[in-house]
Amino acid sequence: MHNDDRLHQLDGLRGIAALTVVLYHYLSAFLPALAPDETANPHWLSDTPLAVIFNGPFAVVVFFVLSGFVISKSAHLRGNLPLTITLRYLRLTIPMLTSVAIAWLLLTMLPIEATKLASITGTPWLSKTFNGVIPSLSRALAEATYEVYLSGYSRFNNALWTMRWELVGSVAIYIVYAFIPHTTYVVATFIAIFLLLLFKGAPYYYEAFVFGALMQEAWTKRFKPVAPALALIFGLILGSQSAGFAARYGLDFLPWAIRPGEQDNMIYPIAAALVVYGCLMSVPVSRFLQIMPCLFLGRISFSMYLIHVPVAYTLVMAVAVLLWPMAPITLGIGLLIFIALSVSLGWLMTVLVDAPVQRLLSSTRKIAHDFGAKHTAS
Repeated sequence: MHNDDRLHQLDGLRGIAALTVVLYHYLSAFLPALAPDETANPHWLSDTPLAVIFNGPFAVVVFFVLSGFVISKSAHLRGNLPLTITLRYLRLTIPMLTSVAIAWLLLTMLPIEATKLASITGTPWLSKTFNGVIPSLSRALAEATYEVYLSGYSRFNNALWTMRWELVGSVAIYIVYAFIPHTTYVVATFIAIFLLLLFKGAPYYYEAFVFGALMQEAWTKRFKPVAPALALIFGLILGSQSAGFAARYGLDFLPWAIRPGEQDNMIYPIAAALVVYGCLMSVPVSRFLQIMPCLFLGRISFSMYLIHVPVAYTLVMAVAVLLWPMAPITLGIGLLIFIALSVSLGWLMTVLVDAPVQRLLSSTRKIAHDFGAKHTAS
């Protein structure tokens, strides 16, 4: 495998992780007992390895490891650092602006649906959006343009909390490769950054980017894989444990940084790195992740991630209020409809927004590169 080959199995993993986040948010709204971050009394199923299927917070950390890997894979080819950082900002912000504009429109049309359902179910997740009085469109666009990067939070679309981590983590990797071209020094720098981040303390999300970058360096050097299937299984088990797991099972004597089930400590970055490593190196798993449905989900993963929360807080909640109380079969059908809607809108947003943005930014980079080469030659 050549270093410039696209690793399609990682696209498939990204798609599955995005689908996990969609499932997690549906459960957060309607079955919070399966989302331990949203309840003090989780269902026993949420403490089993099966919970990794719907553990959205862990899936997000998998995104961070994947970003660290993919960004470091191409960082040494980027050249102009200010242009690279600008294009990365635009790559994240333009689709995010679109999602926030859609969220503002939906919230303006259906401003109190989440509040109505919260009054019935009491689910905490339903309060994590604007309801009642919706701020202006200009306020929404300002939030998506820069405020979410400063605050790390959005009430128009609470999935956007990840964007600050994505931007800062990406920029840090670009800077390392721009100023430290030698591979040995790059690895040493990432190790030093990792140690400094540990000293900084929680949350440990930037460590996930470092794990991804270090894994990419090892992959580039063609290090022989060691027990990838075992690493994947172990990572999935660690990643299945949600908030309060250690206290529920008498493991709270462990140091906080390695205590199972704590979202902001080192367990999720370690588990996510093991999962990415296993998916990258295990031949059967890699083949599965490259089947058409996984690749399709990978293609639309960013757009699906951006669009599903605004839809959940408005259209889905409006229907739920009308149908409440909802029997288990109705909730199951509702989940399938929500997934289908998220996938469909994710595909539409990919076609109309995300893919054109990528083409535009790629063309911009090529024009800038050609202009710089011509200027240098002259």
